[in-house]
Amino acid sequence: EFVNQIIATSSGSTEFGDTIDDVHNFTGSLFVSGNINLPDTGNAKFGDSNDLRIRHDGSNSIIQAEGTGDLVIRQDTADKDILLRSDDGSGGIATYLTLDGSATKTTLQKDLRADDDVKIQVGSSGDLYLVHDGSNSDIINGTGDLEIIQNANDKDIVLKSDDGSGGTTAYVTLDGSTTDLLLTPPSGKISGSL
Repeated sequence: EFVNQIIATSSGSTEFGDTIDDVHNFTGSLFVSGNINLPDTGNAKFGDSNDLRIRHDGSNSIIQAEGTGDLVIRQDTADKDILLRSDDGSGGIATYLTLDGSATKTTLQKDLRADDDVKIQVGSSGDLYLVHDGSNSDIINGTGDLEIIQNANDKDIVLKSDDGSGGTTAYVTLDGSTTDLLLTPPSGKISGSL
């Protein structure tokens, strides 16, 4: 059923149509000073072909784009952010991800975990990546040198591993204050030669 109406003003609770299939056509702008309430599974549709839909299905809230173009979330206010927030596990709300419009950085406020065999890639072509395959952890570089640089003054680069007794200990230390190379395996044994 298509219904065309001209409404100058309307106060209180207003219902249109008799069934969910009724279609109401309005020309011009619609200003609402209160709430627009849609029942479960009712969609707020946007676009000539209903390309964007927002709804609650009774269990979950869904923003669904289909048919045309990308789904863009855009913040045009100068030096302001986009915040992704969710439950904090203790009955409150916490920020998990911030697109910082003043610092021009993407920052994480909570831990980030990649599942087994999912790579964390760095570089336009993913030249460097970190991955855990369920058994081993790998840092893999595919282009150029792999450099480990310590810029903190008088500080070290320390390579630690299991000490054979349930703990960890330093095996190799590049001492940035003495400029020494220290080899300190727990067994005291060093194979090979320098």
